[in-house]
Amino acid sequence: MGDDTSKAFQTLVRAGISEECATTKAALAVCFKKLIHARKDTRRVCSLINSFLHRLDNGERGCLTEATVEVIRKMAVDFPGDVGIFSPLFLNHIILEPGECCYYAAEELHAYLSGECVECVGCSNNTIRAACTPKYIDVDALCEVLNYRMGDPSYYLVPPMKLRGFEHVNEYAPDCKDFTLHEIKVPASDFLY
Repeated sequence: MGDDTSKAFQTLVRAGISEECATTKAALAVCFKKLIHARKDTRRVCSLINSFLHRLDNGERGCLTEATVEVIRKMAVDFPGDVGIFSPLFLNHIILEPGECCYYAAEELHAYLSGECVECVGCSNNTIRAACTPKYIDVDALCEVLNYRMGDPSYYLVPPMKLRGFEHVNEYAPDCKDFTLHEIKVPASDFLY
């Protein structure tokens, strides 16, 4: 994405400028756009990926967790030469355990990597892809609609709440009027159901 671009973003963050500030979001947007548009220069992207993987192999992790490093390595195998291999550097890597829920509103960059889940999507939501897929890619459309919101991963988690009057029902209700998910767990020993 370029030293000047990344330094501009780092300067704002280190100066304590809010993640919600339009200037900070705009700087992040420039970083992401430069990265994702680099896909056109496949030789350069492959060189950068190889250099990045070499650094990871040498233990240079920065703030990356081992789980995120594993994701990056798997992406490099599954999507060789794809600029999307760098996308975990822009995302919160969240590992959901059974019974956990997260919610991403429209305009939020996210990716589902593995496992089983229930995914609820609004009727008017479009899926716009920019990397790591054989499907149609529209980089410009994705970059245009993203909100470039930054924050702690816990922001996205939706805790289950017991539904009043229904002891076997957990309700997952994100801050969105369109979705509520009920999980019903009836013990095998309960013959009333």
